[in-house]
Amino acid sequence: MTIDPKNQTERWTALNLVLALLAASAAACSTEDPGPGEVRYPAKRSGSPERVVFDDTGKLSGGMEGYAWVAGADLATIEAPNPCNEHGCFTSTQDGLCTRGSMPALTCTTPESWDCNYEANWGVLVGLNPKSRGEAWGEDAPETVAVTYAGEPGNYRLTAHVAGDPDHKTYCIEGYVSGLPVSADRFRSECWSDDGDPLPSFAVVDMIGLMVISAKHDVSFNYCVSDVSLDVPADTGRVLVGNYGKLSGPMGGYAWVAAGEVATVASPSPCDEHGCFRNAGGVLCTRGSLPALECTGQNTPEYDCNWSANWGAMIGMNPAGGHTAWGERATDRVAFTYSGGPGTYRLTAHVEGDPKSRVYCIPRYQSGQEVTAEMFRTTCWNDSGTPLGSFADVDSFGLMITSAETPVSFDYCISSIAAR
Repeated sequence: MTIDPKNQTERWTALNLVLALLAASAAACSTEDPGPGEVRYPAKRSGSPERVVFDDTGKLSGGMEGYAWVAGADLATIEAPNPCNEHGCFTSTQDGLCTRGSMPALTCTTPESWDCNYEANWGVLVGLNPKSRGEAWGEDAPETVAVTYAGEPGNYRLTAHVAGDPDHKTYCIEGYVSGLPVSADRFRSECWSDDGDPLPSFAVVDMIGLMVISAKHDVSFNYCVSDVSLDVPADTGRVLVGNYGKLSGPMGGYAWVAAGEVATVASPSPCDEHGCFRNAGGVLCTRGSLPALECTGQNTPEYDCNWSANWGAMIGMNPAGGHTAWGERATDRVAFTYSGGPGTYRLTAHVEGDPKSRVYCIPRYQSGQEVTAEMFRTTCWNDSGTPLGSFADVDSFGLMITSAETPVSFDYCISSIAAR
């Protein structure tokens, strides 16, 4: 089959079918049901924060009462825990719920194609059942879940399966950030689109899993889930960055890189209709170089440079899909946390329907600075010009490094985006 990279419903339908089946079978890693007199389920939750406890066999307590386990695609090699079968998966959880191994590169019909062997090579998953196999969480379910993990760089996804749902239907959060508290409605039935249905409630869930997905290159994985916390207040303003720069949360478009025509962008490359950020691990980075501006009339009113060809480089993002305005989902404030080499950084915004040359700017933008719409101005080199009316009209934001009269080497990353 042929799959559109911007709308990969078919890809994840196949993957979700495998995950749902694995969730049911891997839950069999538990031991027998408790004997008479043993208490299996906690009292109804109070809504106060609570940590899930892992014992050395993967048995869960403190808000979850099932077992933890590991599952992988047919082509994945799981070196640990091994074995993981009906007698159990984990023998020690002092460092958390850990797994390591490798996955081969996806086999696709062409290098540019999305027609790949996902069913046999979808990835690997550390899964947790809140109750017994196939049983919904029920009245003990929390309002939020936070999974803390650490490991090698990779594309991490938080998944959930609903008890009784068709095997092909799971919910997920692409580019999940370690420790981020999320409510049920943050999970979507389509990881690559905002068109999917939200998860209605954790009460209907019979599995939570942290997954590393496969890629078009060999993937080594080595990661541990060290903590699962329940009912921690949700951070609804964090924008997550998935593979290929897909945004989720308050923003729902894609991230990309653009530069003046004389700039050299060494990474990410290629950046084309198939996407820019591959296997970025939730961080948006670019590096390259800008030649010196060619200017005339220095220190005179006639000062002019070749800015149209050498304006700089930019990590940009669309807050909504289809390059449309942010609309009713727009927030009042945004903040971008970044790091990189010396340079002049500028935050930009473009309004839907305006000429490409007309942008609103905040010059000398500082990392993590929280800004409102009226702080953006049409004159980028000072505080004059027309202020931006509302973020609702914006169809792109950009963190730009500007050119100069001397050559500029750039190497910078956006590590966090907040919209509140």
